[in-house]
Amino acid sequence: MQASATTQEYRPVLTSRVGEGLAWLAALSLGAAGTAIPARVGLLGALPFLTGIVGLIAAGITLSNWMDRQTVLRLEARGVFFTNGLRRVALDWDKIQQISVFTGSLGKKVQVVGGVEHFEFRFLSEVELLGRAQGQLGFPDGAAILAAILQRSGLQRAQSDTPDTVYYARP
Repeated sequence: MQASATTQEYRPVLTSRVGEGLAWLAALSLGAAGTAIPARVGLLGALPFLTGIVGLIAAGITLSNWMDRQTVLRLEARGVFFTNGLRRVALDWDKIQQISVFTGSLGKKVQVVGGVEHFEFRFLSEVELLGRAQGQLGFPDGAAILAAILQRSGLQRAQSDTPDTVYYARP
């Protein structure tokens, strides 16, 4: 986090790019096998389809990693600014209408809504596979970010119909 007298800037943790590299290696390997082996050989006729699927997965991982590296959430005197490379949202504090906090398998996710604009961020959480921590995702200061947005926007906790969701709205 970088901070000045009136601005706090936050960035999410960056994940390892090993999985991205492995996905692209698998797509290239399947592509090479599909080119080297004639399509008429039994089940290998499905290789072009499988190559396309794995290629799309690799592209999705690449896009996700790129977006994480572009993500900035900034709390300023005037309001909140969020960008992730594809979305840019600037909301004055009084324009924030609602905040929803969802609890799921990957921890808490916060949705900030102001009119037609909105953005989401996650609290820091660990990704586990077979009982072992494989990495982290989200903002390390997620709770502090949420508390600051709630304080500056003046939103109050509202009634929720679902146990896994907490809503905040204007009183």
